[in-house]
Amino acid sequence: MSTAELVTIEVVGVNDGAEISAGADQERTAPEAILLAGEVVDDGDVPLEFLWEKVSGPGEIVFENPNAAHTMASYTASGSYVLKLTVVDGEFSLADEISVTITRPNEAPHVSAGLDQVISAGGAAALEGTASDDGLPQGSALTATWRKLHGPGMVTFANGASLATTATFSEQGEYTLQLLVSDSQFTGADTLKVTALAPNQAPTVAIGSDREADLGAGVSFIANVSDDGLPSGNGLSVGWVKVSGPGEVFFSDAFSAQTEVNFSAAGSYVLRLSADDGELSGQDEVLVTIMPPPNLAPIVDAGHDQTLPFFLSVQLAGQVSDDGQPAALTSNWSMLSGPGSVTFTSSHEPATTATFTEPGTYVLQLTGHDGALSASDQATIILIGENQSPPFAVGPHHAL
Repeated sequence: MSTAELVTIEVVGVNDGAEISAGADQERTAPEAILLAGEVVDDGDVPLEFLWEKVSGPGEIVFENPNAAHTMASYTASGSYVLKLTVVDGEFSLADEISVTITRPNEAPHVSAGLDQVISAGGAAALEGTASDDGLPQGSALTATWRKLHGPGMVTFANGASLATTATFSEQGEYTLQLLVSDSQFTGADTLKVTALAPNQAPTVAIGSDREADLGAGVSFIANVSDDGLPSGNGLSVGWVKVSGPGEVFFSDAFSAQTEVNFSAAGSYVLRLSADDGELSGQDEVLVTIMPPPNLAPIVDAGHDQTLPFFLSVQLAGQVSDDGQPAALTSNWSMLSGPGSVTFTSSHEPATTATFTEPGTYVLQLTGHDGALSASDQATIILIGENQSPPFAVGPHHAL
């Protein structure tokens, strides 16, 4: 007897793998990101795993989600890239590649002409231009050109086609220079200003007209000093000096254009005021004549009147003084009246001895002379002989 058994057979589908496409090749002009749209056909038995990655290219590729079939990708440089999409269904792994060409639009070069400058007259401005570019159009090279936009004179460039060069200027003033840089399609530009200063001129000094003053009276000066302010940053210094003169000179402020001057002696003086800008100097001189005080006549005192016995020598105590002008002082004794003659030990000395030949009343005179003016004074000498009585007293004498 035979026995029959029922057998249940479950037929399981075979995993046929997936069909993958990374999408069509792309050409884009400077988008910030591109859309990647991978396509996958699968039997659905096993969940799929995706992976986008860069195979080649000039820059970095950043995938928004590298594990999604559809995602966005951004880049850091233009050029040609090969991207690969890999799909894994748990058993099989398939991959496909696409070519993506990124072309950025050409932009003008970025240009800097450098900082504004101030140069001295006759100097040269050192120009240090810079330029950067995106490298487009492909195969092109940058060309530079310097030119004058504004300015009072001519500008000469040592090499007007070089970013780094020098420029000289025919006249003083303010110039605007422009740097142009071209990539053969677009041109970038920038400007700078160069101020060419005038040549440094020496300071000018004007004291004024010659002066005349009395000794002891100060002389005031307010001189005019001017300068062009060059060299830049230097200060202007001034100073007075005595060039010539018989005495000492005293300045209230020897380092100021405004000062008062005093002199120790009469005479002619030459004073000089100098101004210095650190590079050049200017000066002016003035003649100052200091007059002595007005000449005064000498002061003469012949001494006291005297009454004495005859035959005695008489001491004369005269005095003569003067202001010292205009010449040396001289003095002289003489007899104005008397019964006899008088002999002086030294008639040119104010203090001397007089000898008389006879008794009687004598009037003697002492004279002082300074070369221009003179003054005199008298003394009465009474000499009493034997058996004579003294005369009446003689009143005070007076200078002539």
